[in-house]
Amino acid sequence: MDTLNYKRITRLSAIVFVALELILFPLIQLTPARVSEVACYLAIVFVALFAAVTSGGEKEGHLIRLGILFTLVADYFLVLADDAQLEGVIAFIAVQLCYFAYLFKREERTKVRVVNAASRIVLSILLVIAAIVVLGEDTDALAIASVLYYGNLVANAVFAFALGKEERIFAVGLVLFGMCDLCIGLEVLCSSYLESSVMDFMYGANLNLPWVFYQPSQTLIGLRLLTMVREDEKH
Repeated sequence: MDTLNYKRITRLSAIVFVALELILFPLIQLTPARVSEVACYLAIVFVALFAAVTSGGEKEGHLIRLGILFTLVADYFLVLADDAQLEGVIAFIAVQLCYFAYLFKREERTKVRVVNAASRIVLSILLVIAAIVVLGEDTDALAIASVLYYGNLVANAVFAFALGKEERIFAVGLVLFGMCDLCIGLEVLCSSYLESSVMDFMYGANLNLPWVFYQPSQTLIGLRLLTMVREDEKH
């Protein structure tokens, strides 16, 4: 395939990808639970398919593709499967490790690489200790896996922004990724411990609030591969 045709196909696939995600958004938010679940998973399937048809940034881009593949696995457990939260969170840990490897390879500054690796190790240890202190005897594998996953997600977002404008799309995608999990945490907190008229309204309005952030986050992460194609064209 010549370069011109490849560019056209890549751009067309990006347009189709974004259009499909836009079509799925109201289906996720406005349809009955089972239909919404299928739409949710389809949204991630489309991200994976788009990742598969792009071929930019071959060295580092494959790490994003691997992360998206693990995302597909994680969402199978969390969206479609029954009582498989731990498996889903473990898969999301694998996602964040792939993105850590991607950011580590993209970073050319040795000091920043060292800080990236060391800080997430320290953060993970502190978060596990905090979980044990707060939960006490209620600490379980899901709680430990959850703090490890979220700590690595936050670290990835920080170091993605540190790489500058080339990783801005990826960094914003990670922030939205984190906002999704923050919404889930607030939902659990409010339903179990706190009373808030604002939160009651938000979660009682039949709005799938986590996916308001999650679907765009995965779309942006997929589109980072498109920007890699453009970077390759410049070189």
